Amino acid sequence: MKINTIKVFENLRFHFELQDLIKAIGKIARVESLKQEICWSYEVIEKHIQAVAVVGLFPIAVIDQHKAVIYGNDFEQIVTLNIGAEAELLFQARLAQISVLTLGSEIDSLRKRIQANRMNLRSYILDIASVLALKYSGQAVNRIAEKEADRRGWGVGYRMSPGSLNGWPLTDQGRLCELLHAETIGVHLKPSAMLSPLKSVTALIGMGPDYSSKNVKSACKWCRRKMDCVSC
Repeated sequence: MKINTIKVFENLRFHFELQDLIKAIGKIARVESLKQEICWSYEVIEKHIQAVAVVGLFPIAVIDQHKAVIYGNDFEQIVTLNIGAEAELLFQARLAQISVLTLGSEIDSLRKRIQANRMNLRSYILDIASVLALKYSGQAVNRIAEKEADRRGWGVGYRMSPGSLNGWPLTDQGRLCELLHAETIGVHLKPSAMLSPLKSVTALIGMGPDYSSKNVKSACKWCRRKMDCVSC
């Protein structure tokens, strides 16, 4: 991938086992009457939901210890990200892979129909299944970064997202979406800075010769939701 090249990856492959969904649901998954609902949600996600991502590669540098600057083709500053204290995770980065990933609007529409019929338990299980789908399709995006870094003889850092990483405000999602023209894959920013479709996520992965890891690491240690997240 060339620097500043923005590419759409359609039909990103993801897969998780039924047992993964059962584990994510927790103890209530043992209730016999829920087995059919769990299997239904699993099959819907596995057979009918497709992940799409738009991915770009940009030069990056940390300034003022709390901010990171994204550069354009002529190394002009095009975006400043207010990452906060954890910007140190990017000190070794020469390039950043920035991505917007979505499961599309179909899953949102399906959940709305289910909720309209007051099938709240089915909606709850389907939501957990879609979070797992987002997790595993996110790993496919990670592999794109790992492959690019390996091609350069570099390593990779952590997968970081606005609103999840401590100190990095959700509002920076808008900057990432604008940078990648996220509307090309049907992703739009709400006034609340949340993404639509709901099961969409932005991410940034640093890479450079000073990173020792060949695999993208999880930033769960610094995540605001590390105590209640089902996707780790």
